[in-house]
Order: sequence, then structure tokens, then C-alpha cells
Amino acid sequence: MIQSNSSLSIQKQCELLDLSCSTYYYKPVPEQSTDQAIMNLIDEEYTRHSFATMDYKMDMYRASRSGTRGTTKRIARLMCIMGLRDQPTRSTSHPNKENTTYLYLLRKVPYSIS
Repeated sequence: MIQSNSSLSIQKQCELLDLSCSTYYYKPVPEQSTDQAIMNLIDEEYTRHSFATMDYKMDMYRASRSGTRGTTKRIARLMCIMGLRDQPTRSTSHPNKENTTYLYLLRKVPYSIS
């Protein structure tokens, strides 16, 4: 899409594509080897206790005990990359499709205080 040998500048090409120049020049940073070690520890704990809720603070504690340091944000980010959640989510905001929905018949009735 963007060609460096074009008569248009890269900035102009990015502008025409509605793309920021920083997106064009961005080079992703690969994961560190320590991150891979922490991800292995998280995976071991998750497979061992997949029925229980995952607590990334405990994973951080176990990782720090084994010599690999990690903060809670780092552990949470790695768990997000791995597709793991620390707690199961519930969809309590959505009604059950099997329930009957009733109309509110008093909506247009005038309200007066006597």
C-alpha cells in the first residue's frame, strides 16, 4: 500500500490512507525470555488448577520465588496475551431468552400526587 519509492511522501501517503505515520514506522518488540518463563509458570498453574479462579498475584509470588521477577501488571498482561482470565465472567446484564417479557401498561397514565 505505502511505497517508499513513490513520488508522494510517506506522510502524504499515510494521510491519504487515514493512517498515522507512527503506525507505519512502528516495529513490534518481541517478548522477552523472562516473559516466556513467567508464561510457562502461569500455564503450569492454570493447567494444575483450571477449575479454580486464577489469581495473578499468586502467580507473581510463585514467579518471584523461582527467581523471575514480575509485577501484577506484567502478569495480567501476559495472562491476557495467553487468553486466560483471572476470574470467570458472568453475563448477568442480559435477560434469559426463555423468560416472558411483559409490556408496561402504565407508561402513558398521568401521574398525580394527591
